[in-house]
Amino acid sequence: MLSNKNKTAIAIFVKTPELSPVKTRLGGEIGLKKAGEFYKLSIQKIRKEIELLLNEIKFGEVDVYWSLSEAFTPLHALKWNDHKRIHQKGEGLGEKISSVYNGLIDKGYKKVILLGGDSPQLSYKDYLSWVTQPLFDNEYMIGPADDGGFYTFVSGAPISQELWCSVEYSQDNTALSLIEVLESNKFITQKLPPTFDVDYKTDLDKLMSQLQLQNHPAAVNLREFLQEL
Repeated sequence: MLSNKNKTAIAIFVKTPELSPVKTRLGGEIGLKKAGEFYKLSIQKIRKEIELLLNEIKFGEVDVYWSLSEAFTPLHALKWNDHKRIHQKGEGLGEKISSVYNGLIDKGYKKVILLGGDSPQLSYKDYLSWVTQPLFDNEYMIGPADDGGFYTFVSGAPISQELWCSVEYSQDNTALSLIEVLESNKFITQKLPPTFDVDYKTDLDKLMSQLQLQNHPAAVNLREFLQEL
């Protein structure tokens, strides 16, 4: 059995629609029911990309975790049973990110990749590049999002809860603030190309454009949903 020291953990931050509101800002524009349908299709797309990633790498090289926003219920074992699960702990987003990131670092993984559930335009090739990119001990990769946040964070370095919580989240300068905090603490930044999270109806137009060249069933299902809106 491989030890975690040679493995990467991917944590995908998600909510369980039956337990938590999802995509409420998008729901304000297209209706909460449609927003919920979008979220489920987005997760299906991410599931497929993860499957394609795992087919590309050596067995046991990557562990995938659903990072769940809710406290444990039996429903989680039914809805999120295809990969490992880790529950977010804490009040604010900084505490929740820290609990997942450092929880996986403490398990001995050489690298941790944090992802959201609302950037389904990303492909397994993106994930693969993050898994295989070597990093120095104090180096990290961050993918800035168009709204000022970040769509992924990749590192193998311990980052204290104090640093994670020193940033104000869901702001138009969140990613820049996190970069500033980490660089002031001697971390080395590697920026990834910017992209977007889906929060508003205008983001769906960008998503449709990104999905045109992706033709596996999960991508087609999402594209057809967007065409019918």
